[in-house]
Amino acid sequence: MAAVAMVPAIAFAAVGAIEAATAVVLAGLAATTVPVDLRERRIPTPVVHTAAVGVSVSVIIARVVQDRPVAGAAVGALLVGVAFLVVHLLDPTGLGFGDVRLATVVCGAVGWSFGVSAAIAATVVAAVAAAVGGMVRRGGVPFAPILLAAALAVVTAQVVAR
Repeated sequence: MAAVAMVPAIAFAAVGAIEAATAVVLAGLAATTVPVDLRERRIPTPVVHTAAVGVSVSVIIARVVQDRPVAGAAVGALLVGVAFLVVHLLDPTGLGFGDVRLATVVCGAVGWSFGVSAAIAATVVAAVAAAVGGMVRRGGVPFAPILLAAALAVVTAQVVAR
């Protein structure tokens, strides 16, 4: 499913429709990671790797078509990836490595400022859900659905703001 989603994402990117490309990538990620994360509390590595390739290609193509720098998406992905990796290393039971990889890919897809906003919003929502639901002692909250919902909300906000 994630690999199939990359084809239209790259096509949208080629015509400069970066928000549509991003939405397709995020939808493909959501369709393939959320059910697994809810059921098994893990994010499939092959799906994230496929999405990383699709995001990289579509972001580069879209940015070149729109004559915009690619560095912002890469810096945002790196910043979020490192921050999430530090949290994972401090408490691997609280945030899995699949979440680190997924957050990095999502931030690369939505760009620097929007990616950081989505990551912060998702972290706050997950923390509140864990605290309110008393889920901290029961294995925590699956993070992929919250992160992907926040990222899709950010992309929607980008489109509406135009």
